[in-house]
Amino acid sequence: MFKMPEGYRRPATEIEVYNCHGDSGNGIFVRKSPVDENLYLMCIASNGLGWEHVSVSVKSDWACSREPGRCPTWEEMDFVKGMFWGSEDVVMQLHPAESMYVNYHEHCLHLWRPSKEAIRNGATIPVPAPMLVGPRSDPGRHWRPLRWYERLLRRFAKCR
Repeated sequence: MFKMPEGYRRPATEIEVYNCHGDSGNGIFVRKSPVDENLYLMCIASNGLGWEHVSVSVKSDWACSREPGRCPTWEEMDFVKGMFWGSEDVVMQLHPAESMYVNYHEHCLHLWRPSKEAIRNGATIPVPAPMLVGPRSDPGRHWRPLRWYERLLRRFAKCR
């Protein structure tokens, strides 16, 4: 479920950038980075045309006027995912065809999810089985995927 973290909304910035306030599916939000307490995450949320979307960039000050020159880390993107969606919602970052590239901001990353309407109409995000990614950290609970993964590693080792 797409949600706005209202306690971190920046209404003055919304007026400055868009000449209007955000709403229940759109807005600008700033929160301290969970990785570095001296940095801030600027998040621009939007929904429309079948998508829920959040762009994320790292800023060096609360006013969001300076950038440290890096993209958000995995931990920061995961943190932002939790700010805007539930723990069981599947959200994605995309690597589109080069012909579709848009690089409006050098150090900005994006999270995407089909909208509720798109999901009601059958849209889904395909997700690989966890065992295709690697063994779980709790091998007692997930012994079959772990054994499957070990067999796969042995098979690849023979190919070298």
